[in-house]
Amino acid sequence: MNLKKTYYDDISDLKREKIVRIIKTAKTEFYEKGIINSKISIIAKNANVGEASLYRYFTDKMQLVKLVAFDYWKEQVELFDIFAEKNIDPNSTGLAKVQSYLEIFLDLYYHHKPFLKFMNDLDTVIPSSNPMEGEHEFFEYIIYINKAYVDLFLDGIEDGSINPIFDGKKMYGFVSKIMVPTTQRIALSLGYSQPMDDESAAEFLNSTIAMFIKYIAC
Repeated sequence: MNLKKTYYDDISDLKREKIVRIIKTAKTEFYEKGIINSKISIIAKNANVGEASLYRYFTDKMQLVKLVAFDYWKEQVELFDIFAEKNIDPNSTGLAKVQSYLEIFLDLYYHHKPFLKFMNDLDTVIPSSNPMEGEHEFFEYIIYINKAYVDLFLDGIEDGSINPIFDGKKMYGFVSKIMVPTTQRIALSLGYSQPMDDESAAEFLNSTIAMFIKYIAC
């Protein structure tokens, strides 16, 4: 399945309303029950679509899962652009820009728990699934956000606010390996015997960001 063709072409015709409704319903179902425990029959019922009709759009559950991932990342890129425009001062240092960039994780914590849960579940589901043509396409959005971070990092090296011994692409590992899973674990109370309240969670995330900024500062 070509994700872009399904998302951009198929939903532009008479099937648009049904496919959008199925994706929205699937997001709710995946958030409430997890990807593995969700059933196509329930998604079809809640979307007011016949199960047979749903299978005409998505030949199996994994195709639906990957289109939901595509939709989530498309949405996140749009949200990131809005966040960046409001919160990243183009006249500030590269270091300050990187710090502002990382503060998007507080927004994810407060407002996008379904996305965090879905991506956490997806990490366990995709490796066990069969590769599918077009699967790479929703990663284009991840690459877009990666590049935005690296560009801000390079600004910091050029203006002298970030230590040039660091490499922006390698330092993106802090985002993907530290900030993403940390935000997921806090927001979803993964592995915590007692969930953090919002104030404690925000303090923890801000402290983590501050330590990284201090580490890369020139």
